[in-house]
Amino acid sequence: MMKVKPECLLCLFERGFKAGMVFAKDDYDKQLELAKELMAFLIKEFNFNQVPSWIGSWREKIVQRVLQNPDPYRELKKKSNELAKTIWNEIKKEIDLNLNEYNTFRKIILSAAVANSVEWFISGYDFSVESFKKDLNQSESKISIDDTINLWEDIKKAKKILYILDNAGEAVVDLDVVGYLKKLNKNIIVAARESPVLNDITIKEAIELGFDSVADKVIPVGWFIGVHLDKEGLNPLFTENFNKANVVIAKGMGAYESLSEYTFDKPVYVVLKAKCNPVANHLGVPRGTYVIKKL
Repeated sequence: MMKVKPECLLCLFERGFKAGMVFAKDDYDKQLELAKELMAFLIKEFNFNQVPSWIGSWREKIVQRVLQNPDPYRELKKKSNELAKTIWNEIKKEIDLNLNEYNTFRKIILSAAVANSVEWFISGYDFSVESFKKDLNQSESKISIDDTINLWEDIKKAKKILYILDNAGEAVVDLDVVGYLKKLNKNIIVAARESPVLNDITIKEAIELGFDSVADKVIPVGWFIGVHLDKEGLNPLFTENFNKANVVIAKGMGAYESLSEYTFDKPVYVVLKAKCNPVANHLGVPRGTYVIKKL
């Protein structure tokens, strides 16, 4: 189980405050109001029994309310998708997505892990286009946990796969992963956020990207960051599909933070970049490396 660490307190505040500085622009009164609300919230709620993605979800409710914007990341998400499309369309020319074999699958799922780099306002982490391009080309050198062969074997045996999206931008790569899995004659269910939170892709945005054309169904997880299976706001349709899936693939640190709370009787995998020290330390990997891990 992964709980918050002392440094998460700073990151939880800094991430919300940076969002205020960007999205409230020159409205210093609004920025101050947000900072005070975030401080009050964290003073009251931060304790070492909290899961980072759950307390982070409630922080985002505060950001949205104070900024009077239900989706402050909307334009940034659009730009992330456009940026990722430009870079990925060039990179994927080197991958034959029609080849039904392990090495091709490994290339594309590792690219999906690299794409988890597209993230904003994490304390001590700065996303850059240059590093994203470089890492897509040199991903082999930075993978720390590679359970891809196990995932491939589990996928071959599965009839129904649940693929849980994370951020905008990286979802552009996920679209090709899902399309590849569909070509294996699998039943593919894609899950996305029910409503805006952070820069996570919503179900509406996932459909706009084209997931409804490559997956059998696109369903909502809930309103929160991560995958919390016993929290308020979990969509019943998600629960039903999670229970019926033979294999679950979940993208991102929030998914790892939340899913590490549970035990499973089926293969559940997380695909991510370890962008902060608490997640990296909990996984036992160097910060900045990639993880494809069976929980």
